[in-house]
Amino acid sequence: MQKIQKLSGTLYKVSTILLVLAVFGVAFGILVQIVDLPGKLPGPTYAFQLISGLFSLALLWVLRQILGYMAQGQPFGSQVANNLSALAWIRIGLSAVELLVALCFADRLTTSLGAILSECLVAAMLFLLSLVFRYGAALQQQADETL
Repeated sequence: MQKIQKLSGTLYKVSTILLVLAVFGVAFGILVQIVDLPGKLPGPTYAFQLISGLFSLALLWVLRQILGYMAQGQPFGSQVANNLSALAWIRIGLSAVELLVALCFADRLTTSLGAILSECLVAAMLFLLSLVFRYGAALQQQADETL
């Protein structure tokens, strides 16, 4: 258990750095768009990139929370199961945005459908994993109560 906590603590720190870099990346992308197109509306590609960046920030934030709970020695807490469900919902939201973009630009439709299906399968696996973690949390609670 100590190895998991130590590894989770290290990954927590790495995810914090990645989150900060991602925030700067999204902010830089917005700044570049404002400077390049003063007085004009950004195109759909830029909007998709911005929305994808925001979804990525949300994914990193939730992943960082999961690693924080694991670093504290609580891998089977209900918070981890809730965060896994949140990850799944974020993936579904990203898939919906990708589908919308693919439908708006028919030339991207065939290449995007495989990626969208993959995203949905990942979301389904995350939902199933959250159920496993909920069960693990219930078992952990039972074990804590019997001791």
